[in-house]
Amino acid sequence: MLMCCRSGTLKLVEPFVNQHDPVQFGLSDKEHYHGQSSAWLRRLVPLLKSRCHEARILAAFHFVVEASIRKRQEKLQAR
Repeated sequence: MLMCCRSGTLKLVEPFVNQHDPVQFGLSDKEHYHGQSSAWLRRLVPLLKSRCHEARILAAFHFVVEASIRKRQEKLQAR
């Protein structure tokens, strides 16, 4: 088992991701509503290949949130 899984955070991360719809999360408050910068998202890319399951789950969740925001704003073109 990986070290990060022993920390107990997986017990917090998985329920959060399973209980929150990424689209609704993106609409949930002003901090999320307008989306994140491309630079912020680029910093998440390495987490998608992380050995830590929690990091991969959260990074993927944030990419889905951002994709839903950009779709709503009709800003899906590659940058």
